[in-house]
Amino acid sequence: SLLGDCVRDDAEQTLFHSMLSPRTHWPLGEHVVRGGQAVIPGTGFLELARAALAYRSEGRPIEIRDLVFLQPFAVGPDETRALNIGLRREGDHSLVIYGDSEEQPYATARVAYGDAPAGPRQSVSAIRARCRERGEVMNGNLVQNFMDFGPRWANIQAIHLGQSEALIDLALPASFAAD
Repeated sequence: SLLGDCVRDDAEQTLFHSMLSPRTHWPLGEHVVRGGQAVIPGTGFLELARAALAYRSEGRPIEIRDLVFLQPFAVGPDETRALNIGLRREGDHSLVIYGDSEEQPYATARVAYGDAPAGPRQSVSAIRARCRERGEVMNGNLVQNFMDFGPRWANIQAIHLGQSEALIDLALPASFAAD
């Protein structure tokens, strides 16, 4: 897990620490800038925010607000880097994801449990009917010549594009169902 070990958990703050490497953590090892370093994808930061709050589960919806990506968490192929996640449990429920110094964060957000009602239900078939143009998919991946993706990313069945909306059919390869 990217979240790592919980090193502090009290009424004020929960703090996690991990040592990450592309060789041992697939979200890094399978998301590499072509010819360069592995980077945590944006959705990886969302998952870190969700998992940090859910460490103390309340069984309610989680709301992530004001998420700001400040710099990439990049790691060379043979490197290991520290990642820390601090969540303030009181006040503004601020979250900071950083390496060696909290003063140079990778991402910040506010994360809290909410009681917001579910949004209006959407009909997938109605969205699909509006999205008539097909997006380009190559071997289950988006066509992005600047990234090298691992096998877990080869999950795109189809992309349907419409006017200011899109519908993407995803299916995780069966060999990774345990993930």
